[in-house]
Order: sequence, then structure tokens, then C-alpha cells
Amino acid sequence: MKNKLKRTTSMLCALTVAAVPMTMSAFTASASYIHLSDTTVITESDYTLTIPSSFTVANAGWNEIEGGVKASGTLADGKKLVVTAQSDNGWALKSGDNAIGYNLAKAEADYNANAEVPTWEFDTLTAEGVSQTAGLIVDNYDEAPAGNYSDNVVFTASLEEGGSGTNDPVQEKVLSPILENGGELRVACTYRANDYDASYDAGGTNGAFETINIIVKNNNGEYDVTFEGDNVTEADFDGRAKVYENRELSLRVIKPRDEIDYIFEFGIEDDFCHYKVYDHLNSSEVDCTCKFFVNGVDVSDYLLIPQP
Repeated sequence: MKNKLKRTTSMLCALTVAAVPMTMSAFTASASYIHLSDTTVITESDYTLTIPSSFTVANAGWNEIEGGVKASGTLADGKKLVVTAQSDNGWALKSGDNAIGYNLAKAEADYNANAEVPTWEFDTLTAEGVSQTAGLIVDNYDEAPAGNYSDNVVFTASLEEGGSGTNDPVQEKVLSPILENGGELRVACTYRANDYDASYDAGGTNGAFETINIIVKNNNGEYDVTFEGDNVTEADFDGRAKVYENRELSLRVIKPRDEIDYIFEFGIEDDFCHYKVYDHLNSSEVDCTCKFFVNGVDVSDYLLIPQP
């Protein structure tokens, strides 16, 4: 599982590095993010920093951290995102009085006993994310006594002057384009059909799942709802959408024949979405997953969607 943190003036990530007890063949790391108190949201920039929550070093020398340091989102003009790191033990894994030195580096070729701690700078971002390489260069530990070797590394991310601010088409507020005439929201739902037969799973899911695309389009302030998907005709569904005070979008779709009820509530200002698909015939929620597209751009990862 990867850890993410979004939109603060600065961010800290504590990364604990520990050696496996009684062996020097590998060590593991775990990470957890710490939100700074009294931080201020940067309204002109909206970014997410991602690093792996754990990794294993298999040998002395270079060990690349899978995924490296990744940042996604948008940056204001003239801003760049800078990520730095600091070690509690002065870049050494320690077990009592014993220590194994290591360097945090951006590439294998960066090894130098006196190398400065690197920084990762991002002056452009995309919705999918921009990754930079990171890894550990560990000293030879063949002669080191066995034990629990550990260190604690803190990553700090902050916005600084000097970037180009170039961004991809996803806007700061990803739902706001639907307020413009012609703006379109598409909700792609994949759900387990009522006639699901588990025997299909042995050879695939043919017949087990269905899809529906619920399309909401702004027509001069009126929000038309149409449908596409497997075995879909307009007569199968009844849908309505309404926006309140340019802040909330309410979307409800009913499939009368099967008594399936699709209920969506969107917060346009805070990119929030809460949804439920309910089967009234069986008095139960439907096993369903949804993806969200604004003007053809997948914004699913940018919405705050509460998990059950």
C-alpha cells in the first residue's frame, strides 16, 4: 500500500528503516505520514506526494525503492515542489553501538561516502504523476554483528519559487467544469447483474457483470441525463440531475424494471462524491464500482470518496 499526502504548505513523512533480526541479508521499512499542525492550504497549487510504505533491501550496494518519489496534481505558475530527507542516525543503521552506513540517493552512480543528501524537485506535474528514482546505497555488512539495525528518516515536501507551473488539462477543481455550458460528467458503473451465476467465474465473467454509463450534460443550466452501456435503452432508466447554488450536484437514476436505484451526491467546491447503488427487490446494496470522467478526463483519483 502506498502512502499519500495532499495540499499542505509543507509535509512530513517518517520512514522507519530496520534490519531483520539476526541476519544481515535484508531489511524492511515502513512509512506513515504526519500532518503538520496549523498548515495552510495552498489554493493555487494542488498536489499529492506518494512514496512506498515499505521496501526491502536485499544486498549491500544499490537498492532501488520501487516507485521512487512520485508527485501528481497541479502547480501554480512559478512554483515548484521540493522533497528533502533527514536521518535521525546520520545515515546509519544502528544496533546498539554497531552501525552500518548507507546513503539515500537518486541513482546508483551517486555513491560517494561524502555525498550530500539529495533533493527531488518537481517544476511540472501531471494528473497521472511524475516519478523520480530513489534508493539506498548500503555499505558492505559482511562483518557486521547480527542484530536489529534501524534508522528513522523524515521526508519533507514544500512549495518553493522557481518552477514553470506547467500542468496537465485536469483543473484545480475537477468537478467545476460541469458548471459551464456543455460541461459533461460521465459516471461509469460496473455492477454484478441480478442474474449473476457464479459458475461463469470458472471461465471468465461473461454474463456476470454489466456496465452502465450515466452521462450528465449541462445544457444552459439544465442538466440532461442519458445512458449508455450493456443492454441499455433509454426506456430502461429514469434519471434526473440538479445543481444547487453551484455547490452541490444531486444525481439519481432508477432502473424501474429491476428496482435498482443509483444515488449520487457531489460537492463541487470540495470535489466530494458519495454514492450508493441499491437493489430494492432484494433489499440490499449492489456490488458496484464507479469511475468518474469530466469532459472526458478521468478524475476518479481526485475525488474525495468516502469508503464504507
